[in-house]
Formats: sequence, structure tokens, C-alpha cells
Amino acid sequence: MYGPLPRTPPLAVWWAHGLHLVLLLGLLALWRWERVASLVVIVAAFVFFVDKAGPRFPLFFGVTIVPALLVLAAAWRTPRSRFEAGPVEEEVGSR
Repeated sequence: MYGPLPRTPPLAVWWAHGLHLVLLLGLLALWRWERVASLVVIVAAFVFFVDKAGPRFPLFFGVTIVPALLVLAAAWRTPRSRFEAGPVEEEVGSR
């Protein structure tokens, strides 16, 4: 069975590339949405590498999720996100 267009790779290849794209976008999104992006990276890395990495799955999966785990740990350690805290008020007459 072929992909969406004639003379393109099978759907399994499209699926793998889509998962890899979600994984990479999740790594980029770590800067803005710490908790959600961390979970996206972990799940996408697991689903992608469990099928593609073979016997090297633990290595590839472990290396890929390190940034997500570090950002997730830092986000849980901080009581509120830096974006939810609101603006800092200046003292009157400070200028």
C-alpha cells in the first residue's frame, strides 16, 4: 500500500516521519510549555524508538528524554510558572 500520493513511501514511513516531527517540535516547545511539552517528548520518543531503534531502544530513548526530564523537574520544583506570576510592580519614585 502506498502513501497519500502516487509514487510516495508507504503509510508506515509517513507515520514514522510524523512521530519524529512531533518529537522534534516537542523539544522546541520545551522553552514555552514546560510540563505539556515534556510529556509530549517522552511519549513521542517512546512510540518512535520502540519501533525504530531495535536493541538500542534504551540508549536512544534515554538520551532523547534527558532534556524533557530536566525541564519537567525544574517546572515541578517551581510553584508557579514565570509567565503566570504577572508583572513586577515598581516602587513609586524609584526613577
